[in-house]
Amino acid sequence: MDLATIFRLDGKRALIVGGYGGIGRVTSELFAELGASIAIAGRSLEKAEELAGELRQAGTRALGARVDVADPASAAEVVTAAAGELGGLDVVVNMAAVDPEARAEEFDETEWQQALGVNLSGAFWLSRAAGRVMIDAGQGGRI
Repeated sequence: MDLATIFRLDGKRALIVGGYGGIGRVTSELFAELGASIAIAGRSLEKAEELAGELRQAGTRALGARVDVADPASAAEVVTAAAGELGGLDVVVNMAAVDPEARAEEFDETEWQQALGVNLSGAFWLSRAAGRVMIDAGQGGRI
């Protein structure tokens, strides 16, 4: 059984949020290696564009975008923009997260609200926006 063949993503269009750091970067590189066209988004447009540029040099259709997933409008905008640039979306991977460095008993209210905004609400806003785009396109997909 050849896993590289089974899991090919040729012709698939993916939005990978949080896709330029750590596990997100590896995920973006893997999707590119498996044949997907990808939009990489995160808080830093510069970092997203940098990785997208590296992947384009390797032959992948890739673009970078900025998003604040804690903001419903920003989440909707990045999903709409990625779908427009890629010709639709088949897969959305949300790896955006904040991890305050303080111990829980030391979190202040601002850190807690930021963590909730990105880690909880952000996942919902992004999934809701992606679901709407996929439904409006009359296609299935994976979030």
